[in-house]
Amino acid sequence: MLQGRAAELDPATSRSGYLDQPRSLQLLAWANQALLPHLHPPHYAVPPGAVEEAYAAAAADPASHEAPTTWTTIRLEPHRVDFWQAGTETSPSTKTRFVRDGEGWHHFPVLP
Repeated sequence: MLQGRAAELDPATSRSGYLDQPRSLQLLAWANQALLPHLHPPHYAVPPGAVEEAYAAAAADPASHEAPTTWTTIRLEPHRVDFWQAGTETSPSTKTRFVRDGEGWHHFPVLP
């Protein structure tokens, strides 16, 4: 679990971030945008093959080299992170908490 502050970055930074993404993620962003109008609550189900079809359409569209209108970049500034580690049949699960202070991060075990 991550706790902290999240802030949407400006459009120029977001567009620049898009260009730094692997091509597969760029195409997925376009596929997601194409499918958004077809999603309906409560399940937001996507028909079989729809993602693959939208992905292929994005790959064929030269516009997909630029960020879609739904693309945004969010900066996460965490101040607390909890990491869980699963136990085994003979040991319990564990949780370690990392807390940011002025000097950096410190960590300690907490109850799972």
